Amino acid sequence: AMTEWKENDGIILSQGENEVRVNMTPSGFGDAVVDTEEHGEIFVKPHETKMQMSKFFRILSNPNEGVAYLSHQNDNLRLDFSNLMNQVGSQLDISHEAFGNEPEAVNLWIGDERSVSSMHKDFYENMYCVIRGEKVFHLLPPCVQPFLYEQEYQEAHYVYETKSESWKIELEEGSVPWSPIDPAVLIENADVYAIKYPLAGHLRELIITANVREGEVLYLPAMWYHRVTQSQLTVAVNYWHNMDFDFRWVYFSLLERMTALLGNLEGAEKEEAKERIEST
Repeated sequence: AMTEWKENDGIILSQGENEVRVNMTPSGFGDAVVDTEEHGEIFVKPHETKMQMSKFFRILSNPNEGVAYLSHQNDNLRLDFSNLMNQVGSQLDISHEAFGNEPEAVNLWIGDERSVSSMHKDFYENMYCVIRGEKVFHLLPPCVQPFLYEQEYQEAHYVYETKSESWKIELEEGSVPWSPIDPAVLIENADVYAIKYPLAGHLRELIITANVREGEVLYLPAMWYHRVTQSQLTVAVNYWHNMDFDFRWVYFSLLERMTALLGNLEGAEKEEAKERIEST
């Protein structure tokens, strides 16, 4: 893969006329909290469509057609790209030795600097391998959960209307727990969340930024929060291994429950932050 995937043609030819699942958004933010005029803050998922790999790479080079991100998870490399699977290992030897199990899923990711996976956590041990380009991770440990303001958001998804060549949002039934905090934004502006989410300011000094380059592997522990993007067109493969629901899970669950119980005790901090910012 390190040789064959250097050029787009190596990936395109392996798929031939087969269509692949691609996530599309107007701005690059899919599976993210979006503040809308009509519905307020909601959790918006990308528009999922199918296309040939040649068209996918063409859209990547044309900013007027929306932001395309090949990021369909749940074992997409083994299920949708079997012709590519033989060019990467079925697992990393060190992972099998460390976790004691086979990968639950192997996923292929292709996107550019416009695509962003908003901050979230996974209940998998994650070995993330960059084949081409560079991934940029902003990481936070599970113990910061009380400062992330995770809450339930109405679910929705993007829809692209071909006739009008415009995007709209359609609401769905149900909700999903998510954090509205963007660590990359917090790094740039320490006070960006000071009034609405005052506790988030404590996160700034804890954020770990990891630039994972071609040929490198990042071990992302289960339950660690992460925001992910790319600095350029990037191709990557990750291996998800089932985690052990051991003392780490118990500790994290305790944090979640304590946060829910104490969530109403921050009114004074909000007022203090508001007065501080207004005075500067």
